[in-house]
Amino acid sequence: MYRPPKAPTFSSEEEKCRLNEVFSSGNSKGLPNDLINLRTKSSKRNDSSVPIPSLVDQIHLEIKERREFQMEMERIGAGDETRKSTIDDIQSRIDQLKKIDTNKAADVVKMLMK
Repeated sequence: MYRPPKAPTFSSEEEKCRLNEVFSSGNSKGLPNDLINLRTKSSKRNDSSVPIPSLVDQIHLEIKERREFQMEMERIGAGDETRKSTIDDIQSRIDQLKKIDTNKAADVVKMLMK
């Protein structure tokens, strides 16, 4: 005859308090302190070897990639199908860039006009 394994029961109120404590402490990451410290140590090690691009640089890179993609599509003769969506993508990224840094956005627009 099958019997389910005996598992400890949790009070829902106690579990709510425990989870509230876990989520409210530790830089609001929802991890216990020992795991947060472990993750922080490993991320510091990775930071020195690989530079993290800023948001402005990331958006600028996405715009360049979109432009290169469209130029390639034009070269192979499929530019008509992708032109509208690529223009919309680039425009939305320029709008994001304007919200962050208007000078960089102006430089990107000048680069696109070349």
